[in-house]
Amino acid sequence: MKKLLLAIKRIRFRSYLQRKQFAFALAILIGAWFQPKSASASAGGLDTSFGAGGIVTTSFPTSNNFVHAAAIQADGKIVVVGATSHAVPDFTILRYNNDGSLDSGFGMSGKVTTDFFGGDDTAFAIAIQSDGKIVIAGSASNNQTGSHFALARYNPDGSLDSGFGTGGKVATNFSGTSGAFALVIQPDGKLVAAGSQTAEQIEEESFNTSSDFLLVRYQPDGTPDSGFGSAGIVTTDFGSVVENHPSDCGESSGPWPVSDFARAIVLQPDNKIVVAGVTRKVFSCVTSDRFALARYSTDGTLDAAFGTGGLVISDISLDNEPNVANAVAIQGDGRVLAAGTISNINSTGDDSFAVARFNTDGTLDSGFGTAGVTTTDFSGDGSGDTANGVAIQPDGKIIAVGYSGISGTNFTDFALARYNPEGSLDPAFGNGGKVTTDIGTSDQAYAVAIQPDGKIVVAGDSDNHSEGGVFALARYLTSNVNTPTGTNVTVQPVDSTNGTTPVILTFSNVSQEGNTTLTTSNTGFAPPAGFSLGDPATYYDLATTASFSGSIVLCIDYTGVSLQDETQLRLFHFENGVWADRTVSLNSTDDVICANVTSLSPFAIFEDGIKALIGQVKVLNLSHAEKKSLIRKLRTAHRALDRRNHKAAINQFHAFIDEVRALKRRGRLDAAKADSLINQAQGIINTIRGSTFRREASLGNNIVDSPPVCL
Repeated sequence: MKKLLLAIKRIRFRSYLQRKQFAFALAILIGAWFQPKSASASAGGLDTSFGAGGIVTTSFPTSNNFVHAAAIQADGKIVVVGATSHAVPDFTILRYNNDGSLDSGFGMSGKVTTDFFGGDDTAFAIAIQSDGKIVIAGSASNNQTGSHFALARYNPDGSLDSGFGTGGKVATNFSGTSGAFALVIQPDGKLVAAGSQTAEQIEEESFNTSSDFLLVRYQPDGTPDSGFGSAGIVTTDFGSVVENHPSDCGESSGPWPVSDFARAIVLQPDNKIVVAGVTRKVFSCVTSDRFALARYSTDGTLDAAFGTGGLVISDISLDNEPNVANAVAIQGDGRVLAAGTISNINSTGDDSFAVARFNTDGTLDSGFGTAGVTTTDFSGDGSGDTANGVAIQPDGKIIAVGYSGISGTNFTDFALARYNPEGSLDPAFGNGGKVTTDIGTSDQAYAVAIQPDGKIVVAGDSDNHSEGGVFALARYLTSNVNTPTGTNVTVQPVDSTNGTTPVILTFSNVSQEGNTTLTTSNTGFAPPAGFSLGDPATYYDLATTASFSGSIVLCIDYTGVSLQDETQLRLFHFENGVWADRTVSLNSTDDVICANVTSLSPFAIFEDGIKALIGQVKVLNLSHAEKKSLIRKLRTAHRALDRRNHKAAINQFHAFIDEVRALKRRGRLDAAKADSLINQAQGIINTIRGSTFRREASLGNNIVDSPPVCL
């Protein structure tokens, strides 16, 4: 690579246009080369075609920014929602292009904010309709009536949809405070939002007031659906579990509150609704959280076939330690995955990722992890890890995302874990199934979405001190490929023959990831007439399983190959049965030659033997007339080859050889130099004869063994 860098200043081009095209492609190639090692093209590696090395951060001036949810549009654009605050927070949406740049066609340069009542407004959930409209849900505060369930719907350009609620906004008021933390769209276009009646307490973790799961279903126009629950509303109480009266534990008053908070929602294929969250109970004078799940029929009634009367309370820690479900997903077979955190695992005081799988009847699935639960500790020193999002890959593998504490600090990093379908960590992903990403000083991931190409988009926020809290996204690869999707994708394949990496390619556009391979050998199609291979003879056979379009810039470091005249090298590509010269640059000082192509197959570096001879003749210690006579014969031979008149070219080479011998006899050329020129000319004659013979022999068999050259 150092040679490629040095080569930039010494590249020779055929035209100014080639110089511009190659300079741009090589700049991309070099930029990708110097990405951090964590951006390797392996499962769990950052996708370097996204943002800066796989990471995007976005800030609003003088604001703190918080991300809570993300979704992928049908066109591949990425939408994230949360809040940004100047004095008070507002609903905030950002839309990014597939490369991580903000979408200028959405809102104001890719950003939209929405205020409801002039109070604190925070978006916690997003869903995208089949028509491309975007619905987000959260909480909106009113100084007179408290916090409301709040929804807003936007047109694809980011403007509020006037056909939804009032001016694109809906706020539903309940007694006390309330907020929506999850949202799903039914096939009929109805919207189901889930949350609680004490929205602020789920953020502050105070749990000072009793609360219930709260679901509201809305018609597509934003009005409550009277066919769901009571006037579109369902509340669910998981019941009071108090083993001790407050007085038994030194408390003077009671009863202790029991709180239920819905944090995630998913729709089953049969349109039943599964909601996951947390219920807080009191055990042995200590409050403790539990995974809480509820399943509802399409009319909002609890489904008695799930758990106990439609409810599941699961102590996945098995020892009364707190455990909280923050995310939920449905497998193709109907089993339910819930992800969150489990506290004080193994009595270390450490919080860990927790993923539990439930059968369709609500019982823990004993075939998953240990008794239905798998836990993952990233730090191992009590720093604490929390899973906030979960997604299922098409192959059944499970992605959980959140954050992990950094040892000895109060800071956190993005954290991902990938599990095999039975709950074990996937060793092919990251480091033993785990990945952490440092963006700023404190990074927390809250959402995950899987693109159609399989890449993993993780969204959250990051405190980088200089800008405060910023929106943060990272995109990860999901398979061990060296050619990910994206634009200007740079690949340096390892030669399967000797383990070296002499070739670097930059694809202008890769639409489907795959592997690009290189195999070198000393056998291949014969060189075009008048050209020769170096020593050792080397053919570069390149192939890829990736789907791509546009051009490929390919550069080869040919260090170690002996040649007569390096200034006369050309990089040929075998295309449609012929060798085609695709050279765009040559740096003979640093042994680097580059080509621009649109397909992959064998490549070879050939030396133009005639031009090499001409170059040698020019520096001979002969008279001007003697050199001119020799060069005239060589150039005439070259023109004959261009016309594919091989017989005429051979005659000119014989004339050249005769004249060199005559100069040798007269003492005008020393024997060594004369013999070298004769041997090179005879070698070119042999390649011409071989090319002619094989080409003629192939005509009856439709075989092209040694094709003509495209110059």
